Amino acid sequence: MLIVRTDQEAYRPGEQVRMTLTFCNESAQMRELLFTNAQRFDVVIKRNGEKVWQWSDGRLFAQVMTTLLVAPGDSRVFKAEWPQVDAQGNQVPPGAYEIEAWIVRTEERGETKIELKALVDATTRSEAAAARESAVLAKDPYRMYYGMWALHGYPAHAPLWLRPPLLMRSGRQEAGEVEVEKSEQEE
Repeated sequence: MLIVRTDQEAYRPGEQVRMTLTFCNESAQMRELLFTNAQRFDVVIKRNGEKVWQWSDGRLFAQVMTTLLVAPGDSRVFKAEWPQVDAQGNQVPPGAYEIEAWIVRTEERGETKIELKALVDATTRSEAAAARESAVLAKDPYRMYYGMWALHGYPAHAPLWLRPPLLMRSGRQEAGEVEVEKSEQEE
């Protein structure tokens, strides 16, 4: 049996998709896997049933015959990575992808699915954040100024002209959100 797992279920564009292929010998007998070269496994990434990328494409394998013995109840682990590119090296679009893997020269196959998520790019996010900040400052132009004083405080020895004036709104001080009692004259 071959179990295919990824380190995540969903990925951002450009993140490495790390795959772990675990071959388990569930039989009561020793499994002898014969390989005609150094390649032990292969992986194909598909989208809508169409091959997008194959792990072995463009790789050279030493031409050496080897045997891998796997005891009953034992397993062997193989690892592979996919950089989210197609066979031509282009970044693939977001969406659902299937991962199909197998141990070469055997009937052992496994598969899993992953999702490549589309993200808003950094410039769009920073423009949206700047627009939100501008809207807040348009409502209260002193917010940033008072927020700095409320956060850091001002030195006790600072002259009064250096300290920010307090704005009274809704019975609270803007600088520190400290409740202020109303005097009898204001009532």
